[in-house]
This record gives sequence, C-alpha cells and structure tokens, in this order.
Amino acid sequence: YVCGDEIPGAPDLEVSDNCSENVTVILEEDTVGNTYPYLDCTLTTSEPSQAGETWSMFLEYNGDTHYFVLDENGATFTESPLGGGMFEAHITGTVVNAENNDEAWLIDVYLINKTDYDGWTSQNTIGNPSVPRQAKNFFGISQPGDELGWDFWEVDNSRAQLIGLGDYGGDILVLAHAPANYLFGFEVGMNANSYSEGFGIGGWFTFSGTIAGVSASGQGDLAFNADCPPCEYTITRTWTATDDCGNSTVVEQVITVNAPENIIDGNDGSVQVAVQAEEVGFVKAYPNPTGAQATLVYRVPADADVIIEVVNPSGKSIDNVFNGRAYAGVDNYAQFDGTAYDNGLYIVRMTTENNVFYQKVMLQK
Repeated sequence: YVCGDEIPGAPDLEVSDNCSENVTVILEEDTVGNTYPYLDCTLTTSEPSQAGETWSMFLEYNGDTHYFVLDENGATFTESPLGGGMFEAHITGTVVNAENNDEAWLIDVYLINKTDYDGWTSQNTIGNPSVPRQAKNFFGISQPGDELGWDFWEVDNSRAQLIGLGDYGGDILVLAHAPANYLFGFEVGMNANSYSEGFGIGGWFTFSGTIAGVSASGQGDLAFNADCPPCEYTITRTWTATDDCGNSTVVEQVITVNAPENIIDGNDGSVQVAVQAEEVGFVKAYPNPTGAQATLVYRVPADADVIIEVVNPSGKSIDNVFNGRAYAGVDNYAQFDGTAYDNGLYIVRMTTENNVFYQKVMLQK
C-alpha cells in the first residue's frame, strides 16, 4: 500500500477444531512507524550557508532589524487535508530575541492554497497580469531544478499572528502575505528557505500591531530547517485461536505502507528533481550582510541588456544600480551602494528581455 490509501480492516477468520466446538480467537494489532500521510515536520533554527546572522525570524521596523531564534522547544509545521484536494498548514513555535531571551513571540501562522511549481508559476501576480509568479532564490542557496519539487503556499491573512511573550506580553502582530502581489510564496522543499542548505521552509510577510506596547509595522521573514519523516509504517495483525483442550495456533498478517514515490524526504532529501542547467540569475552578493557596499555576481544564459535596480516590497524602483550589457558564460559584476540607505533588508531586481531575478541584501552599518 501507498501512504494515504485506505487500509482494509481485519478480516473475519473461519475457525474449526477437531477437539472442541468452543474455540476462542484473540486478535492483536500493532502499528509501527509514521502513519501521518502528509508533511508533519519538526522545525529548527536556520543555520546560514553563508556569513550572516543565525535566525528563524526577523522583524524589520523603525529602521532596525531584530533577529529571533527558536527556543528549546522548537517549532512544528503540520499539513492537513481540507477535502476536495485542498490543504492547510500550521506553523507554531516560540522564538526569542537572539540578544534578549525575555523578548519572545509565539508564532501562530496558517498557510493555505497549496500548489506545486507549475501551479504557482502559471498564476500571475495580483495587479500585474503580465508578470507571472516566481520561485524565490535571493541568496543562491537552491540549485537549478530544486524549485520544481517545492510546495508553494499563501499566508492565510485572517489566521496569521505573532503573540507576544515575556517583555512582549500583551502585544500582538497581525501578519499578511508578502509581497502583496504574491510574486513569491511560502516555499517548502529542498533548499527552499533561501538562507541555508537542506530541506527547509521559508517565506516573507508584513506585519502591524504593537511591540512593547508601541504601535509598529514593518516586514519580516520566517526561515527554518525542517525534518519531515516520510509516512512509512507496518501493521502487524496476529490471531491466536485456542480450543478447550489447550491447543492453539497463530496466524499473522503484515501490511506494509510506503511513502509515495514522489515524496520529498526531509531527512536527507534522497528524492529530488534533478535538472542539468547552467546557473543563471544572481549567483551571490558579498559581503552580505554589508556595512555599506556589496558586490553582486550574476550570470545570463545569452548576451543581453540588463537593468539592475533596488526596489521596495511592492516592486517600485527606488535606485538604479546598472543598466547595460551582460555576457553569457562568465560572471558579471555590479556594485550595490547602500551608503545613503538606512539599515534593513533591500531587494535588488535584475530584468532581462525574458527573465526577472531577485537578490536580497542586508544592510547593517
């Protein structure tokens, strides 16, 4: 059987005996393994694959960025069916300020409208029907083809919040999907959290509410490594028939249930989609975070004119970085200059004739 199949109940056995008509039959059933047919993951704090902060969540507001890590209890991501081919997922756990454990938030975020890569990229962004939705790979962590195996989710804006704990007791932040045009989704899969390698979960949000009793609004990210054991289990049924003379016999039935062939094993990523393709788009930015300037490294599949600019979360250009010719088969370079910017997270967009690529740069002076 494959996980999710309906497992038949224990059959009724016909029993006969030469010694006595009175035969007692006892059935014992034992199930070993993970019976949950959908993703049920233990989340851990993302360890960056490049120089930078270690965090599970950051909040950016009032010109500052605040980093949070999971407490000792960790967090969970649980996927559940709603019927009709629809699903929801729930992320819950507690994060504490990396510099002050008395500042903490309980994450209570629901995700909806799960789809795969083809389903996500076949939809257009809200408000701009000429721009399709994309997979997010700001820091070049994922490899070409990784995104083909990802799940894409949307934040349920009516059921997404951070509940203040400790010094933040009484505070609540209401979260919403970001960017608001749904260019990117919450991504689940191999190398999906944008900040560290391995099976992960990550996504972007905006927030509003109170922090330490003061009104606040801004943006943030959630990023976790995830351990998602596949649904694999064994059912062992044992019938013991005993007659009045003390004779007995045993019959055993073993049912093995395996994960579907296309499931992604969060333990080692042993099932992946592999695509042989030259890496294109932004390869990396360094140093990142940066105190002022960062070098952007990018590649194009063919010689092309490119426009590289800094944009705000809604996609509006706020500064031009480079406008000129890029060449295939080599690393191309551009310079991000944040001297005049406040501390925070910035998005760099590169536009070619046929593609759009994004890179995040964290500015910490």
